[in-house]
Amino acid sequence: MAFSHAVNMVDSSRISQLVQHMQVLLQRIPQLSQQQPLGLVDMLPSDEREQLVEQFNQTSHPAVGVQTLIERFHQQVARVPEQQACRSQEQSLTYHGLDQRANQLAYALLERLGKRPARIAIMVTPSVDLAVAILAVLKAGMTYVPLDPDFPDERLQYMMDNAGIELLITDLQDQASRLFSGTILGCRDKEIEQYPISVPAGITYEPQQLAYVIYTSGSTGQPKGVMIENGSAVNFINGMERSLEFTADKTVLALTTFSFDIFVLEFFLPLLTGAQLVIASRQQQQDMAALSALIRTESITTLQFTPVEDEDVSGF
Repeated sequence: MAFSHAVNMVDSSRISQLVQHMQVLLQRIPQLSQQQPLGLVDMLPSDEREQLVEQFNQTSHPAVGVQTLIERFHQQVARVPEQQACRSQEQSLTYHGLDQRANQLAYALLERLGKRPARIAIMVTPSVDLAVAILAVLKAGMTYVPLDPDFPDERLQYMMDNAGIELLITDLQDQASRLFSGTILGCRDKEIEQYPISVPAGITYEPQQLAYVIYTSGSTGQPKGVMIENGSAVNFINGMERSLEFTADKTVLALTTFSFDIFVLEFFLPLLTGAQLVIASRQQQQDMAALSALIRTESITTLQFTPVEDEDVSGF
């Protein structure tokens, strides 16, 4: 066989690879049935197949340290208690303050449901209260299910029914009462302040415990719940920490809806590394001028954007 190619457009090594593919294909054709589509014939040489399947897939990394989200957070509370942890709309909490408020809410959950892996819906507008609610559910050894209050009521009700929600945490009492007939806990209820500020005792945290259940968009039918274990979430955060070379001097802006999976990165990456989290309000998320101002005033170092959002913000 002879091949010619434009040397200024295709590297010679690529042509050599194609020649090997053709040789393997020609060797295997006599062994095929007449009904065998050529497109399904494996034409990779054995050494190239091993490289693609085995060598290029060596992405394993040893799991080091605690493997649950809340234990990683507790480590940061012990390490940098007075560091700013989370702020939003002129509200701000240190790691110690965030931990204490989450502990109080966790006690409220445990008093109502006991020590068991219940699924808790969270429908809280973007704020410091949202951070408190997420951490409280994990502290109680339970599983949170994020609900975006802007979703249609029918969809929210389906998600709660499908997930087996036992309690709803919210700062939107009227909407919550309309959607859920079970126990509703207001995240700003004054009675929560009466609970202890210490970490709840007797709670077991394991990597295989569900951290959260997040629902798909439902574009192909009903939304489907995806169950994420603590160990998987921690592994993801660890991997992104390494890939981004993320350090505790960063400030992350969370501007993704709570019910979208990339919010997990925006939220947990800073709080599990001792960095700072800024949560954009709903109004700031929707107003490019306000969002651009927030990025400047809060000295944001890290944020996630779609290409369209990047173009919109860059214009301000």
